[in-house]
Amino acid sequence: MKSPFTQNNSLFKTKKPFNDTFVPPDICGREQELQKYINALQDIVDGFAPPNILVYGETGLGKTATTKHVLNLLRDELSETNRTLTVLEVNCNKHDSTYSTLRHLADRLNEKSYTQGHSRSELWDVVYDGLDALGDTILLVLDGLEHLDPDTDLLYELSRASTELENAHLGIIGIATDSRYPDQLSLRIRQNLNATNIHFNLYDASDLIAILDYHCNLAFKDGVVNDDVVPLAAALTAQATGDARTGLTLLETAGDLAQTKGADTVTRSHVEHARTEAESRTVENIFFTDLTTQHRLLFLSVMRLNLLTDDAAAFDDVENQYEQYCTRADTDPLSARRLRDLLKVILEKGFIDRDEYNAGPGGGRWNTYSVMVSPSTILDAIERRDAHLEQVIAADKRKLKRTAKRNEQDQRFV
Repeated sequence: MKSPFTQNNSLFKTKKPFNDTFVPPDICGREQELQKYINALQDIVDGFAPPNILVYGETGLGKTATTKHVLNLLRDELSETNRTLTVLEVNCNKHDSTYSTLRHLADRLNEKSYTQGHSRSELWDVVYDGLDALGDTILLVLDGLEHLDPDTDLLYELSRASTELENAHLGIIGIATDSRYPDQLSLRIRQNLNATNIHFNLYDASDLIAILDYHCNLAFKDGVVNDDVVPLAAALTAQATGDARTGLTLLETAGDLAQTKGADTVTRSHVEHARTEAESRTVENIFFTDLTTQHRLLFLSVMRLNLLTDDAAAFDDVENQYEQYCTRADTDPLSARRLRDLLKVILEKGFIDRDEYNAGPGGGRWNTYSVMVSPSTILDAIERRDAHLEQVIAADKRKLKRTAKRNEQDQRFV
């Protein structure tokens, strides 16, 4: 049988620059932030205790890439000395509670596997013993810090680690996709952390062009991308979100489209036609990389109510549906206060919208929530990528998909 695959890649050198985990050799558009990072970490090079650093800003602004880049520079610098640097990374998207983070660190620092049933104090002892065994300088990177409750005792305890460690010095680097995150921390935590704050602002048009052009040169073969492609992709990105991840997804999608059509070059037309698919890819990536399981269950609760009632969803109804989904997912539901915090995050990601109603004196006030992204995109992505989440919505999946398709044909959803 003739193979359905082709061997005619004439456009891409590599697709690594489009991957979220890619760390570019050079960082574009973040010179000031990079210098602040270097200034803060200079203490380690000088032989002093490591600093605490809070990095914050919206999605797709280079926070994680800049952090990895500067840590690579620091490793290179210390390799010329007798100093030892250990970097421990925690994805708070997956480990979104103090207990989960402690278990993860305990597993990383010891051969024993720590499952449910160990007390927090026991886990703290294990973590501190493990850190002390490593010795010298340790940097703990907490990426996705906004997924942890700002009132959690994790940051407070870690900021006091020096009192528990004899042979090691611990510094914390917290990365949050929330420009207001430092203000949400309690005064007690802020005072103990005494962190250097590094805020990542939105890219301007020239930054986006420079970033997309740099990655374009890394990813595509010479001469296959027309000169007007990057400026157009940057302009569309600035209009849509202003984050580099969106622009990179658009470039990759345009390249895929050109390749599928057997084109010798990527053109403006490919970018324009790739726009819709790129938006779907961006939504899917945010859903699975920026949102925790709890966020996803909450979003799916809003989506189900929207689709099956053909109306916006009140908070009490969302909470009831969310608790049902938690039961199916075999996870503990969060409090109403935490759910409101999570809804704010989903709102800021552009996945839902909120309307406030005021019934006047004695009538009360309440919020309703509506989905702002394509339910079909989410449902298709879950079907492909998350069998566990698919089981959670299995009872209604067919009806949800039919209703979503019908509504999108009527343009009721984006």
